[in-house]
Amino acid sequence: MEQLTLNLASEYPGIEVVGKHAPPFRALTPEEDEAIVAEINQARPDVLWVGLGMPKQELWIHEHRESLRVTVAVGAGAALKFMSGHVDRAPVRVQNLGFEWLWRLWQEPKRVWRRVFVDAPQFIVLTSLELLNLRKFD
Repeated sequence: MEQLTLNLASEYPGIEVVGKHAPPFRALTPEEDEAIVAEINQARPDVLWVGLGMPKQELWIHEHRESLRVTVAVGAGAALKFMSGHVDRAPVRVQNLGFEWLWRLWQEPKRVWRRVFVDAPQFIVLTSLELLNLRKFD
């Protein structure tokens, strides 16, 4: 996490990282969860970047949307890994063609396959249903 902070400061002079937290690899107790939300609210970030992996980060943001006092909360996923230097980006040509997802699938098939073949199509279908007013999701 330190490398991420250093890289962000180098890439974006003037950025102010007001907090960071790496939760344990287990379910949080209610007390731990409340403490994290309180820490975030006390730090008062303009943007909350959540990097727990998909779909965990989106679920966490959704579950805490009422108690978080932030303007924007973003599920950052691999963006934080890219910025920290822990995961290599696709070559620029692959990025420009819109196939970084394919590059990631090639590089980390066990981690990415479900997102590509299950989660992404499901997201597209559910979003389409909501946009067409055929179904409402909370």
